[in-house]
Amino acid sequence: HRLRPYQTDLVGLTQSINGLITDTFTDFDIEKGNTDEVNEYFNTDESMHIFRILQLLTDSILASKPDKQIRYAITRHVSSVDFGFEIQTTRRILDGSPDIRNRLELLKGHISVQKNQNITQIIVNIPFTP
Repeated sequence: HRLRPYQTDLVGLTQSINGLITDTFTDFDIEKGNTDEVNEYFNTDESMHIFRILQLLTDSILASKPDKQIRYAITRHVSSVDFGFEIQTTRRILDGSPDIRNRLELLKGHISVQKNQNITQIIVNIPFTP
């Protein structure tokens, strides 16, 4: 069920991602930024790939042993959606697993990781057809 959670069918991609974040970072202070509804912009297969990318990414974030605060946001633009994270950590976050890269290629998306001292900002951008 972790690959394609039943929640995606019941509550949609946006709420499934919110649940993933809450379930993954149970011991953290989660600051939820802007979270636009994005359910209508992605089909079932695209939603599954996006969920899996974010699931792999959250696992990488946990492995980096971040400080206790995690910020995330889901921001819809005219023809794409950004799934963003901001984490305080001194360790490198692995963003380029073959599975993430393959799924991003299928979706024509990309990932950006910027590290500034002990703050890492990650943005996964996925385009959609308006």
